[in-house]
Amino acid sequence: MRRAQRAASLRKLSATPRAIEVQIDELVLHGFPRADRYAIGEALSQEIQRLLADAGKQPFLRQSTDRPVLDAGRVALAPNADPAAVGAQVGQAIHTSLNQTDKGKP
Repeated sequence: MRRAQRAASLRKLSATPRAIEVQIDELVLHGFPRADRYAIGEALSQEIQRLLADAGKQPFLRQSTDRPVLDAGRVALAPNADPAAVGAQVGQAIHTSLNQTDKGKP
């Protein structure tokens, strides 16, 4: 009986999640035209989807990922970067920050 329970628990731990929900309540960006906010948000969403597509290889998903605040730090952008580039770089910074948090870094 115990062996069967352990085997079932192991299967649960090693199973790839079927769906991932990412909710960003607030994204604070300074120095961007107000008109670019939706384009930046859409590019961010697409980049996060791309980076999380291989969910089985995301180490931070093996732990609780409910974090009240995630500081992705500063993102260095090229002068006059278009909204798509801004969103993609912010998405990469968020993904990097999630992986660093998983390894015990702030």
